[in-house]
Amino acid sequence: MLLPLFLILSLAGHAQNPPPPLAGSAQPVTADLVHNGTDDLFILEGEPPVIHIESENRSASPTPSPTVNLSEKLQVESAGKGPVQIFRLANEAYEKENFEEAIAFYQILIGRGIQNGDLFYDLANAYFRTGDFGYAVLFYEKARRLRPRDNDIAHNLSYTKTFLADKETKPDTLPGSLETLLILHRKTTLNETLWILVVLSSLFALAMVMKSLRLKISESVFFGYLKGIILTLFLLQIISAGVKIWVEEPIREGVILADAVSATASPKSDKTLVELNSGTRVRILDIRDGYAHIRLPDGVPGFIPEEKIGEI
Repeated sequence: MLLPLFLILSLAGHAQNPPPPLAGSAQPVTADLVHNGTDDLFILEGEPPVIHIESENRSASPTPSPTVNLSEKLQVESAGKGPVQIFRLANEAYEKENFEEAIAFYQILIGRGIQNGDLFYDLANAYFRTGDFGYAVLFYEKARRLRPRDNDIAHNLSYTKTFLADKETKPDTLPGSLETLLILHRKTTLNETLWILVVLSSLFALAMVMKSLRLKISESVFFGYLKGIILTLFLLQIISAGVKIWVEEPIREGVILADAVSATASPKSDKTLVELNSGTRVRILDIRDGYAHIRLPDGVPGFIPEEKIGEI
């Protein structure tokens, strides 16, 4: 009866905190898509509305990054204000279509160490509105990691990717039930998985207590089936948590932020292996001496300047 609890504590001890804000991401560039319009960063009721972008936006060219003077001005303006107040200022700027100003305010919050799905979501929307699809994809991906079941984030991310020059290939699907299990695995965060384990462990412990007390219900066939289902779900969640902690958490992924960048065979090499465009998702193998060693989905490795990529 103590074994399930021991396994949960063991997994929780290996769970990592959310990654810190990307060093280069505190410098606003451009943005947009879906905006929730709430002043509360931490407790949000209901789902934010989806704003569908009309097709004519495809021809919009990216706008310049906010000037240093604007960023400095907003830093001074936000000094002494709390996160909710700054978030309100960002929302007001967004509603007035001052997207560069909204981005700067959202980035101030990130610079203060706030990791929030709604913050990343609105920041991605603002970047989309200014035509910077690379940063939009980056922050939609960040938001999706914190809120994997949010349909609005999934919709906006998918829609933004239709603007990208490099199209992603869909992974092969698995047979029936295996594909269902994979979807369930991807739709829960690590913390949620650990909480599910706590609940299942408690239910299994309760079942064992009822069995030891020889209660009449514990002798029924239905009770036996129920106990088997709980144990099966518990084992599946143990596997899911293990994969998240020891396989997925160590993997570093990033998004190309520059309009175009050449991946070379080695740092400072003139030999171009492949041209990458804004919004392309890649795996980060290492970052050293100003260069990111990356691997594309097709397995091709290469090097690009560190400032050209944002880590999810």
